[in-house]
Amino acid sequence: MDCFVAEIQVLCRSLLFSQTITTKRTLKKVAMSGGHCNTWASFSDGVMSLWAVADSFASGMDRWLGSTIRPTGGASMSKYIIFYSYSNAAVKGMIDHPSDRTAAAREMAASVGGSVEAGYWMQGNHDGFIIVDFPDSVSAAAISAAVAATGAMSSIETHEIFDDVQQEAIVKAAKTALQAYTPPH
Repeated sequence: MDCFVAEIQVLCRSLLFSQTITTKRTLKKVAMSGGHCNTWASFSDGVMSLWAVADSFASGMDRWLGSTIRPTGGASMSKYIIFYSYSNAAVKGMIDHPSDRTAAAREMAASVGGSVEAGYWMQGNHDGFIIVDFPDSVSAAAISAAVAATGAMSSIETHEIFDDVQQEAIVKAAKTALQAYTPPH
């Protein structure tokens, strides 16, 4: 595997100082350039091994940090789902004067360093929900308070949501906590 020394150095720099997406782009560029190996087969096998290392490293970092590494750069953000129901007056206003409410949500989220991933209207107990990335729980709570203060919502619920890597870390931490539990006598 001597032919991979330069690629491993690039990979290590990428893993240590950037994020998984950068690492995968680096590997893709290396794979497309043909690398420094004598045969494509050994080079390809090496790239696939390095790719697996990158994925494994990112998963380990996710668990260690307790949050998902985001491909957007900078610090990782927590993901929230916000369920909302409009007040009767707000619904009447939207019917009389339609506007893009998702754009308004994007502006509010950006004002505290967040970003809207998706927004949907729905049927049922709520009129809709949005999925938002926020830098921290204070930012999420601030948006919920600001939205409630507008009077446009009859209800709003904000919940942090977790991906599969975070869920695995939660279950492992719960197992540790459960092992430390002593029932009352």
